[in-house]
Amino acid sequence: MIECKDGDVIRMTTFTHVNPDSQFTFKAKKGRVAVFLLLGEEAKDGSAPLDLEARLNRFGWVRA
Repeated sequence: MIECKDGDVIRMTTFTHVNPDSQFTFKAKKGRVAVFLLLGEEAKDGSAPLDLEARLNRFGWVRA
């Protein structure tokens, strides 16, 4: 198993995100994959949300 780190690009054919009251599922079209960028981690309970703009800036991205 390879561990992912912040900034890694991850390719997956399917993805499911489960919340207490809902579920989101994505499935790529046949022969394709979804491409995700791992921004980092945050508390599962939402008590300390990841500062997305700061994280993207750390990767060298700036707001246009």
